Amino acid sequence: MNSQIENPIRDRVAYEMHLRFRKTRLDVGREWTGLYTTGENGERAPRAVDLAVVEKPRHRSPYAPTPAGVVEFKAVYAHEARSDGQLNAIYQKVFRDVEKFP
Repeated sequence: MNSQIENPIRDRVAYEMHLRFRKTRLDVGREWTGLYTTGENGERAPRAVDLAVVEKPRHRSPYAPTPAGVVEFKAVYAHEARSDGQLNAIYQKVFRDVEKFP
């Protein structure tokens, strides 16, 4: 089995957010796939985000609601961030994730 180390943290954050939103019309989705980005050849491609806050639909609907907010989690080891060059590589990974959002 293989998993990403940030998943337990994402799950805990999602659970706490779910508790705070339980008396509202908002809900939290993990590995949410309601966004699209530009894929190969300029075509639309689904974009999974680690965590999304969306409004609960009042009726079943074939479309995904627009998220009120999204969160991407990124885990790195401390020894991977000791120099300016290593920090720059981490920043670039985060920026690439942000650029994927519409």
